[in-house]
Amino acid sequence: MSALVVCVRDCPPGWERDLDFVYVGRAGHGHDGRWGNRHRVGWCSACARTHARGEAVALHWEEVLARWRVDEAYRAAVEGLRGRNLVCFCEPLGPCHARNYVRLLEGRLS
Repeated sequence: MSALVVCVRDCPPGWERDLDFVYVGRAGHGHDGRWGNRHRVGWCSACARTHARGEAVALHWEEVLARWRVDEAYRAAVEGLRGRNLVCFCEPLGPCHARNYVRLLEGRLS
């Protein structure tokens, strides 16, 4: 099993202390945001332009894929997500950057 994407609103109580869950959203509310998407829906300060959700997720994919290909430590860190629940605030059925990590873990690099 690669990983499972879970909306934070669907997590069980105490999920933040459960090692099977990894927060992959942006920093805030006590989370470091290590796995968050720097491309925001709406105005994106990283690009100085506005993105729709799908575009923000696609830009994140381009960045994580490029890093995956050249950074062995990053690949190892992403491998540490394998088998865990990736928690973010995206809607369960919509575009979500967390699924980009699942794609990497499943070897779907195109």
